[in-house]
Amino acid sequence: MLQLFALFAILGVALDGQNFACSFPPSDLAEGRKADLRDEYWNGALQYSARIPPGMAGHVLPGSDLPQHGFDLVIGTSRTSYIVVWAEANSFASTSAIDEAIRSMRYLRDARVNIESVDIKQSQLGTLPAVRLVVTYSCSPGKDRFIMDSTIALKRAVYSVTLYTHSTQFDKASASLQFILKSWKYIDQR
Repeated sequence: MLQLFALFAILGVALDGQNFACSFPPSDLAEGRKADLRDEYWNGALQYSARIPPGMAGHVLPGSDLPQHGFDLVIGTSRTSYIVVWAEANSFASTSAIDEAIRSMRYLRDARVNIESVDIKQSQLGTLPAVRLVVTYSCSPGKDRFIMDSTIALKRAVYSVTLYTHSTQFDKASASLQFILKSWKYIDQR
């Protein structure tokens, strides 16, 4: 287990991420979009697939350089949790999944959230080596606690499966996250 508390002081990237980290779900993720994905998502351009938990529906997430990069889904009727399944070109020239995990922490830091704990450990995403980043944070001192649980891999693209949830809903939301993680596949098109 790698603790990275001191790292926050030296990291720097500008991004307005508070809406993404503190709004459940962020209005720009699900607002006005039809939940049109059921069963399985397949992305041939970025070479991966993942299954959507039974009884749930996801929303296609368009990307800037391709028709789509992944999908999101809101968990439960209380809308206190959501998952983002995403892939994108390695535009930051990262050399490892840990580089991308650090970049994710920068987003939270720049969103000015109060980070309480960070845990990074080796993991697996399908057949790809990965890291699992779990961050517990609050959006204001003394306010609700949230958890970001992200599994990140690097191959021909950067792949991630990320849960954002209120800390009180973590155990319940983790079941959907685990379903997606177990179904996630890299599609080798050599």
